[in-house]
Amino acid sequence: MHKNITGVIAKMLAVTLAVGTVGTAVPADDANAAAKPKLSKSKVSVNVGKKAKITIKNVKAKKVKKLTVKSAKKAIAAVKKNGKTGFTVTGKKAGKTTVTASVKVGKKTTKLKLAVTVKAAGPQNNVLPVPSTAATVAPPAASNAPAASVTPPASQTGVPPASQNPGGDGTPGPLVNYTEDFENGEGDWYARGNEGCRIEITDEAHEGKAALLMTGREGEDGKGHAWNGPALDLTKSITPGGKYRVSFWAKIPESEAGEAWGNRLDLMVSSAQYYSQEDKEEDEANEGGDNLHCENYPRDTWYPIKSDEWTKIETEFSVPDYFYEFIFYIETTERNGRVQFGKASFLIDDFQLERIAAPKPFDSTLTGIKDAYASHIPTMGVAVTYDQLMNENTLGFVKHHFNSITMGNEMKLDELMGTNKTLMITDEAAAGYVVDDAYKACPDNKDADGNVIVPEIRFSKMDKILKIAKDNGLKVRIHSPFWHSQMPQYFFTKNYTEYKDDPSSATSFPERYTDKETMYTRQEMYVRTMLKHIIDGGYGDVISSYDVVNEYLHMQFKSGKYTNYWQCIFGDKDLNSPYVKKAFAVAHDVLKENNLRDKVSLIYNDFSTYDIVDSVVSLINNMNAKDDEFNPNGEKICDGIGMQSHVGVEKPGAEFYEAAIEAFHKAGFEIQITELDVASPTVTSETSEADKTDAWKKNADAYAAYMNAILRQKAAGANITSVTVWGITDASSWIKDSSPLLFGENVSDKKPSYDAFIKAAQDFGK
Repeated sequence: MHKNITGVIAKMLAVTLAVGTVGTAVPADDANAAAKPKLSKSKVSVNVGKKAKITIKNVKAKKVKKLTVKSAKKAIAAVKKNGKTGFTVTGKKAGKTTVTASVKVGKKTTKLKLAVTVKAAGPQNNVLPVPSTAATVAPPAASNAPAASVTPPASQTGVPPASQNPGGDGTPGPLVNYTEDFENGEGDWYARGNEGCRIEITDEAHEGKAALLMTGREGEDGKGHAWNGPALDLTKSITPGGKYRVSFWAKIPESEAGEAWGNRLDLMVSSAQYYSQEDKEEDEANEGGDNLHCENYPRDTWYPIKSDEWTKIETEFSVPDYFYEFIFYIETTERNGRVQFGKASFLIDDFQLERIAAPKPFDSTLTGIKDAYASHIPTMGVAVTYDQLMNENTLGFVKHHFNSITMGNEMKLDELMGTNKTLMITDEAAAGYVVDDAYKACPDNKDADGNVIVPEIRFSKMDKILKIAKDNGLKVRIHSPFWHSQMPQYFFTKNYTEYKDDPSSATSFPERYTDKETMYTRQEMYVRTMLKHIIDGGYGDVISSYDVVNEYLHMQFKSGKYTNYWQCIFGDKDLNSPYVKKAFAVAHDVLKENNLRDKVSLIYNDFSTYDIVDSVVSLINNMNAKDDEFNPNGEKICDGIGMQSHVGVEKPGAEFYEAAIEAFHKAGFEIQITELDVASPTVTSETSEADKTDAWKKNADAYAAYMNAILRQKAAGANITSVTVWGITDASSWIKDSSPLLFGENVSDKKPSYDAFIKAAQDFGK
């Protein structure tokens, strides 16, 4: 407002002088001096890893035709634009440099200089030591929100007040109980979002005289984002692996009750984590969030709020076992792409965060699961996440009980190709890709200039996982690149173009998708590139199994509407599926060429296999049958079946389950139990002790029944080579309310199911 008034006064003075003073000219430069762009600061000092925001004054964004910013020494300080009237400086290493901002307004470009001093960072209050088995940490899974977020002001510590956490010496201790009623301001909260997002204190309160208003969420581009919301940086205070209960009251402000979103808005409780400084810097340099891992609590749960009354929101969540940065925030949902949900303002009040469980060391005196089963089944594995492997206590638990790991998401295609970027094969960055003449000949594998391109595959996290496994004597199951879910759309389109549509778009835009022959070349490129990378990296001896294709027999096709991208090109499922054969044939050939075929099992993985025994047998037999195009010698390119085994205490029942194992045995298949968990009656914080005890007993009895069925079939000659439990604890399970695993809240919380699991092996045959 002040700048506008100044401009008007300046123009009025110029006119008055021109009319009232004959023969006297006012120099244009003098008249417009007030409008000359300048920086909010001429010099700035930041610590390594910290940021400083600089704005460009005396000019409106809409007047700026172009802004460029450059750091003279990028190794000392990186710089990133914030719209057209600002930029952020990030300290990289101690030293001094100069940042130059060139602002073009009309035909005139003004160069502005900022002196930057970067100071060495002080000691880090690291929440958790990095295990010695991993020299560096790696990026998390694909995220649901960009990395472009407003950094907390330098005056904020990002840590709840020390007085609310036991620290003794005044430094923040583990966060046990944090409350904020906003009566004395916004406290440690800040606005996570684009330029323009802000938090304010308002008197439209739940109780007392103040509440926090999140507003300005539409951003300068007018689009808004669901993830723009009030946030807390809890990196240095929240307990890794801990469990928390969060509650607060929320409401749509009365001033927005009549807007497009009406009288209802859906909130989500979320967190965002980086696992390393390197990952964060990479995202900032690329202006994207490929390494940012975001979660909702519970997953994809919406909390509706209204404008005419306050609504209490309460939930529980478990903190990852490891993180470099942990941001708690509240966001909205964008249902059906309705962007207004990213623009809406909302209020929160009377916030409380309470720790209800803290991790304890695992009990190393317990019998190791792998040891109990050593004389029965050679490989006993567990599904893990990267953050769990980075936690020394959890890694110790894994090593004590298991000799194999399966990554839940980190080796899936949407994780490895999550950048949606392409590389020309002539680029140095594309070294290591295996691209044959057939691939190069396909027009859809080229860019607009005719250059052969490949999707960017990020192996950095996978490499670190493989290193941890090798250093700790663990085998790895590759799970699972090709299936009908978690597939990047651009892997299936012409010229790797990303449209961000769901698969049903193929009925409206079939011209976007490539053809079968091109997809065969892409399958071959990916499988060969991935396996070559693993083998050349020295990890060929770490891989024990490869889930080449996942859940093919459970693809769906509804009334002409595609439900996955494979169907856009190949149509509905077929027990002679050519692309399934192609994937196995290529993997088989690569392993043969590297003398690893007898060391790595190639597995078809699926759920509810006991319901589709005949289809599984036909599919695998068809793959292994002689086929002039994919299997000309009739080799065994698929070793067998991965029975996911997400079972319940009642269904399918151990007898029915055992019959399926027997059928696969008679078919001559290798059998791997790949994703074992046993769903029980729901157990939550509200469940009585009696009901919880009953649920856990039913779970233990079911585990005993299923494991005895597996052991009986193994003794009868079935080639059962591995059993993988699908998760470490109930708290981290994908169906945690069903209390499906052998340990409860943490790795020290042994359940009766563990005892039953061990007893089944120890007593078998007696």
